[in-house]
Amino acid sequence: MKKAFTSLNLLIALLLSTGLLSLLVSSLNILSHSVDKSYNQEYLASLQIQNILAHAKDLLVEDNLLSFNYLGEARQLKYVNQKLIMTPGTVIYFLDVEKFKFEILDGKVILNIYRDYHYRYLIGLYE
Repeated sequence: MKKAFTSLNLLIALLLSTGLLSLLVSSLNILSHSVDKSYNQEYLASLQIQNILAHAKDLLVEDNLLSFNYLGEARQLKYVNQKLIMTPGTVIYFLDVEKFKFEILDGKVILNIYRDYHYRYLIGLYE
């Protein structure tokens, strides 16, 4: 008597494969949303900086420092311990930054952040 696959064996294999495939798809979906969330947080941080700089005066742009006067108080955006922070205080805008650079391009202040990839954010206008 030959041993062969029965329809019951095939049905069980099909059900297990379907279950594993659905787990894989849901895991990939969760991973894709976490990447989007990180990007969205950084985009919101750039919008916050843009809003502050829209009301700032006496903007001074250097490679690794942005100085300005906001609401009558001298402030700076600078790099501290792989973070981009605003001082005085410790408002953290970007985390895990390898290096960054401010630049002026066609009258616009651009923030360049380098990690695994080069990110560019328009954060203000330079007069």
